[in-house]
Amino acid sequence: MMKADYKKATQVINYIVNIFPEKKINDLTVVKLVWIADRYHIRKYGRPVLNDQYVAMKNGPVASLVKDLIDKSSFLTDEEKIYAEEYLSNLDTRIVKSIKDVDLSVFSKTDLEAMDFAINNFSKYQSPALVKMSHEYPEWKKHQEQLDGGMRQVSMDYTDFFENPENIKNDIFAVDATLLGINKEAFEELKGNDLRL
Repeated sequence: MMKADYKKATQVINYIVNIFPEKKINDLTVVKLVWIADRYHIRKYGRPVLNDQYVAMKNGPVASLVKDLIDKSSFLTDEEKIYAEEYLSNLDTRIVKSIKDVDLSVFSKTDLEAMDFAINNFSKYQSPALVKMSHEYPEWKKHQEQLDGGMRQVSMDYTDFFENPENIKNDIFAVDATLLGINKEAFEELKGNDLRL
């Protein structure tokens, strides 16, 4: 899959951070809310909000570009850094602050729906609770043994986002089985055609 669009990834972070008091929040909460929005969207609409590469890490699923933008990683191009710094500031190594209004033009209606779903249902939780919750889902759980064995990160596959957790009743991500199957097929077709999602 192609790399996520850095402008959209920056605005996803900015959108999420903007709902918190003083427009700032810890980085782990942002990363978890992005995963929640992507999980919701791919299951309901057949594509993630971002076309980012996910990795499983000890604290759960992580969208790579999102983490790089928050961390101002050396993996970013100058263009990506400059754009992110126009909208986001790091108050310290763990706190992200929004410094400019969100550019909503990069989002579809369903992107906004997915981010609002994440915010409305999960923004009240502290990051440790979000980490614990993310560990219950198949896309992370299948890599737990490798992570427990010392691997720092393991590449994830979006196809696993379509799997249902085994031990969660009334899963908030539940989607009608027929719709889920249709969306999984649509996603696989997009992925197979190497189209930008």
